[in-house]
Amino acid sequence: MSNKEEFMKLKTPEELLEFMKKHKDIRYDTDMARHFNTVAKKHSSGETPENHTDPREAFIRKRGD
Repeated sequence: MSNKEEFMKLKTPEELLEFMKKHKDIRYDTDMARHFNTVAKKHSSGETPENHTDPREAFIRKRGD
């Protein structure tokens, strides 16, 4: 099985990153990058810089307090 076939069968971000650590010298093509992004989105919380929540906000003093 080629490295690309093996990479495309991985289903979790942890598996992908472990694969990338083991195979530092391979080149990633467009399909592999797309697969990486798809897996990452599937396992993410969906937060973006525009809609993220900051748990520290509960501890930030507001003016007038």
